[in-house]
Amino acid sequence: MVARLPKGFCLALVVCLWHWLPSPGSFVHRSQLAAAGTAKSKPRRLYSGNSLWYGSNFQSSSFLFASGKSGDRGDAQSEIPGGAVNVVESASSGFKQPAPSYAGSSASVPISRNSFVTLGFGSLYVGFLYTLLTAESNPMYRGKVRDTIAGAVPTSGLRVLEIGIADAPNLEFYPSGTKLVGLDANLPGPDQRLGIESRARERGVRMYWTQGDIQKMPFDDGFFDAVIMTKVLCSVRDQMAALQEVSRVLKKGGRMGYVEHVAADPDTLLEKQQLFIDPAQQAFAGNCHLHRDTDAMIRRCTRDESAQGQGLFDHVDTAERYQVWQMWPIAQQAAGIVTK
Repeated sequence: MVARLPKGFCLALVVCLWHWLPSPGSFVHRSQLAAAGTAKSKPRRLYSGNSLWYGSNFQSSSFLFASGKSGDRGDAQSEIPGGAVNVVESASSGFKQPAPSYAGSSASVPISRNSFVTLGFGSLYVGFLYTLLTAESNPMYRGKVRDTIAGAVPTSGLRVLEIGIADAPNLEFYPSGTKLVGLDANLPGPDQRLGIESRARERGVRMYWTQGDIQKMPFDDGFFDAVIMTKVLCSVRDQMAALQEVSRVLKKGGRMGYVEHVAADPDTLLEKQQLFIDPAQQAFAGNCHLHRDTDAMIRRCTRDESAQGQGLFDHVDTAERYQVWQMWPIAQQAAGIVTK
């Protein structure tokens, strides 16, 4: 997979071992523990209402006696593992504490097969979650975003629109002097925006916010020198309408940079996985489609390759396909730059 995956499995293993092996009782003989518990543990008295609890330090066992009632010791005896009782006199009262003793073999207690299976699946699951949570920081993915922005925004002082900006994770890649407008259907909260603007000022970037829809943007024609999109066209209702709007707000000679997850190559295992998961992905991930030929559509919108005379852009500057397995099921991705 990727470099971060083993760390996730190590973390999962530690968590699961902590859960499944809380005491040394899984590795030593029961008879040794029983002897140590009888010799060293001291009775404790905890009162609750008219009842008296006697507790032993041995594996956190506790026994209940009702004060002044006969027959309760017999009730407590039934709760002792192995069904046998050794009675130890308490130094501070007339009550007696039953000390646990184990009947039968003194063999060590093994970890069961079910525990091993659960531990294995738990490690896999926690490792998978860790991988997904850290996927956005994958070096290959971040490198593609950095290179795309550098190619589409080559100099400072440009007016740039980033669509689907969220909490501005790509802010560090813009050159100083950039006038950056962030468009998103759901903008961060006011306090978070202030923090992002503070980060932008430290980098010499002027930050602005606009809430809106990519398919109907509130900007004049030819307003921006560059437009950046990362994982946006997967979830829009109408990709062609979105690209038409991008072309409209982009000035002649301006560049659109994109990093999108796209359909895998035909007849591959990844494509079969995408097709299988796609309905659930659309339902639970905000209309995100796993199997869209987004990069092919962008190429068809250039004058060089347009068969229908769309001609939204003049030519393709760069285009590449690559895979980032840490980001599965959106492992198949495409990045590129087109010029209007």
